[in-house]
Amino acid sequence: MHPAIRRAGDTTARWFRQGIKLARCHPVRAAMLPPLPLPLYAVLLAPFTPSLSDLRKARIESPSVLLSLDGMALD
Repeated sequence: MHPAIRRAGDTTARWFRQGIKLARCHPVRAAMLPPLPLPLYAVLLAPFTPSLSDLRKARIESPSVLLSLDGMALD
């Protein structure tokens, strides 16, 4: 097996074992961890969300038309 893949597997296994250990010691804290990535994901998506003006502009613009070699529009 490639060393990088083995290292990634070992790291993942170590994190999993630490998560199990955390769940045994602090069950309330462990219950709060799974919902944590969702708000972080939403914050990361915010800069890439199109603005209302971009959406209105896309609706107003006419779509492009694909033409064949003889000039006929392809549907």
